[in-house]
Amino acid sequence: MPLLYVLLGVAISPSLGVMFGFHLEDLQTLLFPLLLGALFFLSAEQGVRLPTPVLVAASVLWLFGALNARNFIPALQASEGIAVTRLSEDPTGLRSRELKQRVVEISRLLGFAGAEEIPLSLKTEAEELAWLRNHPRVSFLIGGAAGFPRLVLPPSRKYLGAVATSSASQGLAEAPDLASVGLTLNDGIELIALPGIKTPLVFVSSPESISLTEEPKELVRHFLIWLSMGFSENAYLKRFIPATAATELTRSESESRAVWLRAWSLALRKHFFQVASDLYGAWPSSAPRTLALLQRGSMYVADGLATDGTVDEASLSCALGFYRRAQRTVHKEYAQQLYAAILNNTAVACLVQQTREPVCSMAFRGLIEATSQRRANGEMTRGARAAYLNLLLVKREGLF
Repeated sequence: MPLLYVLLGVAISPSLGVMFGFHLEDLQTLLFPLLLGALFFLSAEQGVRLPTPVLVAASVLWLFGALNARNFIPALQASEGIAVTRLSEDPTGLRSRELKQRVVEISRLLGFAGAEEIPLSLKTEAEELAWLRNHPRVSFLIGGAAGFPRLVLPPSRKYLGAVATSSASQGLAEAPDLASVGLTLNDGIELIALPGIKTPLVFVSSPESISLTEEPKELVRHFLIWLSMGFSENAYLKRFIPATAATELTRSESESRAVWLRAWSLALRKHFFQVASDLYGAWPSSAPRTLALLQRGSMYVADGLATDGTVDEASLSCALGFYRRAQRTVHKEYAQQLYAAILNNTAVACLVQQTREPVCSMAFRGLIEATSQRRANGEMTRGARAAYLNLLLVKREGLF
């Protein structure tokens, strides 16, 4: 009978604890050794001794589970989805763990990749970018402070790669001097060649990072999930291609298969970024939705450039529309990296479209403003560096 009371108490305690705000894994970590001790003493009273190997194995497994719950044991490999590092001003790790757990819960309902805790305390954005370069499957990383976390975007995503390669093979493009301004090709930077112009334009695939807020919690977590799907790599997005289209892809030749895969991945990214940008609510900052609008525009730029060199005017017009919406929503005083990328990509879309509309004349002048955007430490942002190179090209070729 005493054993029955012990088991009943252990079974009920986690549910009661969760009702009062305790984490389930913390309650399990606390109650298991109590249960093991109760079983040991009760079995001794009944004249039955638990085998020593069972006690040792149970203790080792409990220790492993406790360390894993506190995120002291690293995952064997980084999975898809969101990587959450140890946040500063969160010594217990409870807030980062709560963020990760809720993202995983929602992702399971949607059938998406979730989140993974990374047992590292990355102090600077440079360290976070270096980690992302070594883990290309991760959609993005969340670091910084607990109250105002930093969302660091993957520099390795390529949306225009096929276009840039095709243009270069036609002898239309020679690489700009990216190294002179501290940029690297395919490190958040891609190239777009214009007919008749030797040096291609510099396109920003994504800014380095944006600042987030924890509130409103549910809105932020849903946004992160949809945004992470937009930043997923193509290998993961293939899972969401309809079965009929997937069958057609496998039957196609390799070149045709690459074109189809690019088209499907862009379509999926458009959808995911659209949902993220349309999540309205009591946002204390405009940066998250502005980032989604920027990426929506960039997807339409990629969609408007075919590998055979043709340009889809309608897609580029859509891209300019989203870039204009992003400019209206961004607070440039607090999101310099985001603002510079918007200004640069707007000018690039206008140049590719080869239009002389007044809005594009303003976009060319926006390149000058983009070059003045600085980070908190005084360094030029990625978008500012790209805009500087594009401004040299515009002046040299007489496009402005």
